[in-house]
Amino acid sequence: MLYGLSANFTKKRLQGVAPMAVAAGSQFSAALALAVPAVLWWPEAMPSGRAG
Repeated sequence: MLYGLSANFTKKRLQGVAPMAVAAGSQFSAALALAVPAVLWWPEAMPSGRAG
């Protein structure tokens, strides 16, 4: 569902914006959205190399 909404939003509101700017903005917003859960659920110890 979000793919359809974002495609319509991009076509309607971001016409004329450089494709590289749209891609960079998308990646930046995804990084910000994932930063909060990453900080909240950061492990206390890194897994060992033999974890599997």
